[in-house]
Amino acid sequence: MPLESTEALVVGSYIFNEQDKIVHLLTSSNGIQKIVAPGSSKGKNRFGSLLELFTEGEFFFYRKEDRELATLSKGDVITSYFETVSEPGRIFYFYLIAEIVMKFVPPNFNSERIYKLIKAVLNSSRDGVEMKYLILYFMVWILRIEGMMFEAGRCYKCNSQHNLKVWVMSDFRGVVCEKCKNGESLLLEKTGIEFLEWTKRNTASEIFETLSSKEYKIVFLILKSKIEHHGEFNMNSARYLVDMN
Repeated sequence: MPLESTEALVVGSYIFNEQDKIVHLLTSSNGIQKIVAPGSSKGKNRFGSLLELFTEGEFFFYRKEDRELATLSKGDVITSYFETVSEPGRIFYFYLIAEIVMKFVPPNFNSERIYKLIKAVLNSSRDGVEMKYLILYFMVWILRIEGMMFEAGRCYKCNSQHNLKVWVMSDFRGVVCEKCKNGESLLLEKTGIEFLEWTKRNTASEIFETLSSKEYKIVFLILKSKIEHHGEFNMNSARYLVDMN
């Protein structure tokens, strides 16, 4: 059985039996891949920090003809983000990112842009950028990469632009201006519109920091609702975010 290998980010794992875990790996060119990590659920995990959430590593594995899942043989850590990800003020943001990625990225999918997006968030967080802004940046861009992000300043119905406030449509296809609104309740005002447009031109390390607490929560709610609507799931990790409560 020849060894195969891939560079990947660990985005999740769960106990498979008394000794093993199933590990979910995000690759840049082949989507989410699941592998068995033998012995990793025991007290002494022979893979060490390689299987920590969002560790970037090179994973070596083999496949048996009678088994659906590949088996991890060994691996090397390329970049450890353990201190960044496990910090109490950040951990639930990273759980949320992993939850979204696990839902949106299928196997055998070119996920290079998502891989780079997560790396940008990890590196920016490690460099001191607040996760409350990075999570918004990630959510905007995951929607944009998936082709689901609306134009924040453009009315979906009349195509008017440069609106200072808009309302999000109930099916989240877009936003409508004051003239076209018809019962929509989620209001996005000027600063929130500016933030969403700003993300098109700037990197995660240059976070837009002029959202008030109220505006921040509204933008988060809109992005969360849109992701849940299109992904048909509830973002359970969001309940633990201090900034949202």
